[in-house]
Amino acid sequence: MRKLNFIALLFSILFITCKKDKKDEFDHPFVKYENDLKQSHWEDVKGMICRDSSPTGIGVRLANKKKLAIYINGGGACFNAETCNSNPAFFSGTDWENLVESFGTPGIFNPDDDRNPLKDFSLIFVPYCTGDVHSGTLLNGKALDVNTPQRYVGAINFKKAMDYNLDTTYQKQINAFADNFYKESNRTFNESKTDSALWYINKAII
Repeated sequence: MRKLNFIALLFSILFITCKKDKKDEFDHPFVKYENDLKQSHWEDVKGMICRDSSPTGIGVRLANKKKLAIYINGGGACFNAETCNSNPAFFSGTDWENLVESFGTPGIFNPDDDRNPLKDFSLIFVPYCTGDVHSGTLLNGKALDVNTPQRYVGAINFKKAMDYNLDTTYQKQINAFADNFYKESNRTFNESKTDSALWYINKAII
């Protein structure tokens, strides 16, 4: 499915560049970071959960308010005991700090490298901890040989992340993208005739 092709990659980036800007400051909740540009921060987002039911949120790094990159963290699907054991079931602020420490400056994340086309972009990081390639809308999903319910809510999480009072400069573009992403993901899930995550192999991956 073309609209979901990008989520099967190791990572995907959506660029949103705004042509007009009538404001000089960042809006809530990021105004507290306005004087701490290029630094990484973590924001817990109400309603965002991982497949083990633990809360999660988004990573934030502010730079040029007219430019935004959304980094959608990649990972494999959780559909049986073997794949779920090798798949992240949670992602917290501590995990974000560890990730930033290990990978926070190379390549496209380096805000001071003139060779980096994203060096002056503000960055929103959407973690992956739902085992559904960011496409799920199931609160009580099942994986083969796994006794606990799986919260396959990646699409719901993504929409909540985009709805999280992002700067109004980006809001119109973000809402259009998030709504289309959520609707397409929801349709894909609802077409399935089984509660098992096996639908994923046939329907969600390219």
